[in-house]
Amino acid sequence: MTQPGQFAPMPTPPEQRSAPPGAPPQQIKIASILLVVNLVLSLVVTILYVVDRHAILRLTLEQHPKLDPADARRTVNAQIWSRGAVNIVVALLYLFIISRLYRGKRWAWRRLVWLSVVGGLGLIFLLTQPYPAIFKVEQVVQLLVLAGIAACVLHPTTRAHYAKR
Repeated sequence: MTQPGQFAPMPTPPEQRSAPPGAPPQQIKIASILLVVNLVLSLVVTILYVVDRHAILRLTLEQHPKLDPADARRTVNAQIWSRGAVNIVVALLYLFIISRLYRGKRWAWRRLVWLSVVGGLGLIFLLTQPYPAIFKVEQVVQLLVLAGIAACVLHPTTRAHYAKR
């Protein structure tokens, strides 16, 4: 109890909570979000592929004039179904990798390094291929997302967290 004219003592500030020693660094959280963004971009490409399949068919026939149009149409349709199936598999794989990153698994970190570097190189190759302009824009955005993932997973703090012990 305080006397008149006296103030109650200041409450002690709450303890600063730091991440537990085994918690992943902030860069892994950012990389996980970017991985989901990368998946969403892949889904957008699949949707664009469906919507713009006639332009893709036209480009395919222009690039390969001796190709039978019926065969080209079947190929484009098969690619649409393949993209959809691959997106489902990739979504499950991404969830698995993210869960293992949060558990501190070095192999998951290495897969993410590999994915960001090789995926970026693959997108650079795709930028040289004949695709409609909207696909080029998406490829550039996806390349920037993969570069962001690479920056996060190759950050010194992240590398130290997943170093061999």
